[in-house]
Amino acid sequence: MQQPIMLLPNFSSISACWAWLALQELYRLGVEHVCVAPGSRSAPLILQLPRVPQLQVHVHPDERGLGFFALGLAKACERPVAIITTSGTAVANLLPAVVEAAMTHTPLILLTADRPPELLACGANQAIHQPGIFSSYLQYEAQLPVPTVDVNPAFVLSTIDVLVAKASVEGHQGPVHLNWSFREPLYSDIADHAAINTFSADKALHSLKRWLISTRPFTHYAQLPASVACNEVGKGLVNVETDTATLIEQLITTQHGILVLGAGLTRADVAGIMTLAEQLQWPVLADIQAIGLVGEHPLLLPHHSLWLSHPAVKRWLDQASLVLQFGSHLVAKALLNYLQHFAGDYWLVASAFERYDPSHQVHLRLQVIPEVWCKQFNQYLSKKTDVPSPWLTALQQVNEQLRHTVLQQLPGDNDPMSALAIPAVIKTCLPVSGYLFAGNSMAIRLLDAVVGTRPDWQLFANRGASGIDGLLATAAGVAQGAGQPVTLFLGDLSLLHDLNSLLLLKQLISPLIVIVLNDDGGGIFHHFPLTEQTRQDYFTAAHGVHFQSAAKLFSLDYCNPKRVVDFKRDYQAALNRNTSTLIEINTANAQAYDQLQSLNKSVEVCCDQWFGQSEMEATAK
Repeated sequence: MQQPIMLLPNFSSISACWAWLALQELYRLGVEHVCVAPGSRSAPLILQLPRVPQLQVHVHPDERGLGFFALGLAKACERPVAIITTSGTAVANLLPAVVEAAMTHTPLILLTADRPPELLACGANQAIHQPGIFSSYLQYEAQLPVPTVDVNPAFVLSTIDVLVAKASVEGHQGPVHLNWSFREPLYSDIADHAAINTFSADKALHSLKRWLISTRPFTHYAQLPASVACNEVGKGLVNVETDTATLIEQLITTQHGILVLGAGLTRADVAGIMTLAEQLQWPVLADIQAIGLVGEHPLLLPHHSLWLSHPAVKRWLDQASLVLQFGSHLVAKALLNYLQHFAGDYWLVASAFERYDPSHQVHLRLQVIPEVWCKQFNQYLSKKTDVPSPWLTALQQVNEQLRHTVLQQLPGDNDPMSALAIPAVIKTCLPVSGYLFAGNSMAIRLLDAVVGTRPDWQLFANRGASGIDGLLATAAGVAQGAGQPVTLFLGDLSLLHDLNSLLLLKQLISPLIVIVLNDDGGGIFHHFPLTEQTRQDYFTAAHGVHFQSAAKLFSLDYCNPKRVVDFKRDYQAALNRNTSTLIEINTANAQAYDQLQSLNKSVEVCCDQWFGQSEMEATAK
């Protein structure tokens, strides 16, 4: 249990005192992790970290990687993580992580040191205009002046309080920024102690007696539960009192409906959603970011990215008159295209306030925690029937055939390693309740096509802005926060983009297994209508790099398996190590694309056999 603070540290400056106040308040507000990049202007903050030993400190010299590491930590721990940087371009390097945090509602608290006003816009070293640098991607921004005894120190505490509150508010979580000016001396607390010190902490903090003998934050922000939902009509968001009875009636009377699971859902959310699916006897289409939380369930229809674009399947699904989506971003283009052309009612339930509706088709937008909404509705619903409708039965039966079709196309143990073998082996070997981080571009699409249903697991991804930057650092943060091994599957360009973050792997409490698909450039560009020469000249970015030397440079275990059975052995061994491992898979640049095309053709043949030229053939099945 946290003990009251009775004795003040021996501060030698007001800057040190204010820095300690800020860090102590972060701890009282529940912040556990502080990520630090070395720098001189931020020294007053850094030097006070040992005086708040309850904070876990993580150091990385690359601010861009540090920002993504903090992002991963916050995702895994589900609470705010603080970042401390020096001034100048160090601050600018946080922008990519801030963008991703904003779009995925991940709470980050940015504490950036700055030059004092007299050193700005006059040619002083490492001085740039830092306020507003993160533009509209913040939930809140504040400026602290140069520390001075002339300002009530409660101002520091109340500023930290509102920052954390703004970062954490339900439905609006995200990054916040505190820009803080410091004058020299920056290292006063470790300066010559023989020097005359006229600063008195007791006198400066006299007004904070109540706070000093307490364990609570200075200001407590309480969030009341929302009593209204929001209805999205056209381009406007209008608050309305949701008629629960009317919605329940529509759910009960809808003969055919579809449940869609997107990103940002918790285990509790998914448990409530699947109970609702059982009550309604509706099929479930789960995005790769949510499917691991479902596990194996008869109402779950996996591999939809492969079969959903088939014309006969789409016509069969068009018998549905209501789509009910939970969560945010979706990966599969086939699912996005289906929703774009869906002609029935489209409801979307998510705790955040954004639209999450790229097709602009949503008719009812409910801003509420999905778990809460499902509990409310499940208590009023009774199971419609114990016997699935012929419509649902046909979907389940064809999906079982499609599952076997996918399995038959996957490489065997004695086959050479290939792009498609990576997700196949991960599906088999990832432990129950295991953590998987999916890189963008080809990696997440390969996983989406192959993994399907399997026992409990959880996937993380940076799908807010879907960039390839910072993936390694974010996965390292997830491993640190999860406290158990995490598997990262990414492409070669993504790893090259974040190579400095291999340094983070040395300090992890849990190992990160990095599986890199090295197809010598951007294999994703084979999906686009480019001539081969144009693709090679401007898009592929072939590099000829192999990663064994990088593993040696950063003291990582390294494997380069050539057959599937070798990859299985190497991956399972990596899962059982206490240190991180880099596993490199070398393939031709077009291989992933070619294998997915072949898989799609096999699935298309299966769909043709089931549905034929008309829906009547599927009914006869």
